[in-house]
Amino acid sequence: MRSIRGLAQRRVVRDTALAVAVGLAAAAGLRQTSSWQAAPARSADAVGYLLIALGAAALALRRGRPQLVLACTTAATAVTLLLHYPYGPSFLAAGLAMYFVAAALPWPRSVALCVAACGVLTGAVVVAAWDSRLAMSQVMVGGAVGWMALPCLLGVVLRVRREDLAQSRAEAVKREAYAERLRIARAVHETAGQGLAAINIQSAAALRLAEGNPRGALDILRTINTTSKVALQELRATLGTLEKGDRAVPRAPLPGLSSLPSLISAMSSSGLYVRVLESGCRGELSVAVDLAAFRIVQHSLANVLRHASGTVATVEVEYGDDQLLLQITDNRDPEAQVRSSEQDSTGILEQAAAVGGKVDLGPAADGPGFRVCAKLPRR
Repeated sequence: MRSIRGLAQRRVVRDTALAVAVGLAAAAGLRQTSSWQAAPARSADAVGYLLIALGAAALALRRGRPQLVLACTTAATAVTLLLHYPYGPSFLAAGLAMYFVAAALPWPRSVALCVAACGVLTGAVVVAAWDSRLAMSQVMVGGAVGWMALPCLLGVVLRVRREDLAQSRAEAVKREAYAERLRIARAVHETAGQGLAAINIQSAAALRLAEGNPRGALDILRTINTTSKVALQELRATLGTLEKGDRAVPRAPLPGLSSLPSLISAMSSSGLYVRVLESGCRGELSVAVDLAAFRIVQHSLANVLRHASGTVATVEVEYGDDQLLLQITDNRDPEAQVRSSEQDSTGILEQAAAVGGKVDLGPAADGPGFRVCAKLPRR
């Protein structure tokens, strides 16, 4: 509240200072021009200075009532011209008022008001110059119109530009909000979606074994219980990160390549046999790369369960000096991947791109099956 009040006070001070400065400049101009403009120009006197002061004082209201400011300055300037005071200084306040109107109001309305004000001032110039300065009236009218049109045009241009910038910022905010919603939806899908897919497959197997092999169905139910706990822990960790941004400390550690054994165990209980081959020195991996590598393996194995008829998959992890190489192959028909939805591959591609990596998807080179090859930087 204090900051808003202080801002309003500073604006009042600035507007008052502007009005005083314009009044002093116009009064000095009136005194100077009255010494060299030919008769019947009136010399500067109290009435002339009063009209100058009235026109300049109106500028102090420019923020709240720009139309009233334009009306007051136009009237003061017109009276100054009709009383044959020197031509020129009184236009200063009127020109600024036209700029403020054009900058504050929509351009069709501001242009109409400025044209009306120009018409009034042009008429005053013509009437004032009709008797003795008819030969110079065209020059005076042209100068008056030019002096009034320039501030109006400048104000319109600046207002249109300001509106364009505001619209661009609003659209940027909408795009960022949409991207944030997609990021949250993707993060939730990566955590809860994969776990629910495994639970769905495991529960279907338990239903098939319920009548003929109750003990086997009970083992699968225990696996479902474990899988659901892991999925809930990952979901809580993800939501804890999203609550305060990516720099927030999650409520639970985010999964990485060290979590592969639990992932493989869940996949094996769902009917998918997975072999894991590791080579090289693991060393230290950044949190982002470690999480992206885990998600790529998780996505790939979940795709095998969801769309393929194969039951064997191999996960190869090679720790290089500068990069991490992941290769997930299975014995399914490569056409099964083509028939699957694009979202299955999109998640893998986005995870790699988020850390500056690349992914190659396609049929396995050394036999039947499908291959996912991801190259990620170590940091």
